[in-house]
Formats: sequence, structure tokens, C-alpha cells
Amino acid sequence: MAALLSLLLLCLLLSVLRRRRRDESLLQVQCGGVHYWGLLLLQVLLATFFALGVRSVLICRHERKVASGFPFDAHDVTWSRRSTLVHPLTCAAAGTLTLTLPLTLTLTLTPTLTLALALALALTLARCGCGAVRGDARGGRGCDQGASAAGDGHAPAG
Repeated sequence: MAALLSLLLLCLLLSVLRRRRRDESLLQVQCGGVHYWGLLLLQVLLATFFALGVRSVLICRHERKVASGFPFDAHDVTWSRRSTLVHPLTCAAAGTLTLTLPLTLTLTLTPTLTLALALALALTLARCGCGAVRGDARGGRGCDQGASAAGDGHAPAG
């Protein structure tokens, strides 16, 4: 938790130092310049390295649980190498498309149709991510289905 708070504070500090106008920037960085994009890239790299660190911790914890014979519940998440990549990327794609798609579609469609399309897209992407979290190799199984007994890391339901 402290690491996440530190990351957020560091990214906030870099954003404040970067600013948009050169006269407002504490580092005298001009928007669109090399230093501006360098600071922005630094923020992205910090977040990426943090996410990769969290990913490795999740995989190690899950592998230790499996090795020790931990009794998994039907609703426990299976953190595999695949699911630790697919689920966050699916969530990021759903969030990005849910925010940007209505803005671009508003120019050509009615507001009701735009909202319906954005909602359908968000729900579809969220449903696709459920199978990835549960460790399903097919990646599309719904969350409401019980765990399989096919050795996917879950105890049989019931």
C-alpha cells in the first residue's frame, strides 16, 4: 500500500513539475518539447515497472499456495502468467474505449445510440476479462459459471 501511495505521489509531483505552460513549470519545461515528453514517458515507465512488480508478486504467491496444497475456493482468482497480463489489459482497454468511444461517436450518432454502444462495449469487454481472471485458457467464460474440475487451480464447486 505504501508503494502504491509513493508511486501516485511521485507521478503527481512529476505532473506538477511538468505543467502545460513553460512559465508555470517549475522545471521550465515547454509543452510538447523533448523534456515534457521525457517526463511523461518517465511516469509511464514508473507505472509499468510497478505493475510488473505487482504481477510477479501475485504469480509467486499463487505458485506458493498451489505448491503447499492450499484449498482453493470456487471463487478464488487463479493468477497465472497469462491472467496477470490479460485481465489488466482488458480492464485498461474497456476503460479507454468507454471514455473515448462516446466522444468520437457523438459527432455522427444520436446521444442515445452512442450511450447504448458504449455500454454494450464496456459490458462485453468486462465479460471477456472474467474468464481471464479465473484462469480459463479460452478467456471468455462467464464469472457466474462454477470452477471446473479440470485442474485449473480451483477446488470443485459444491
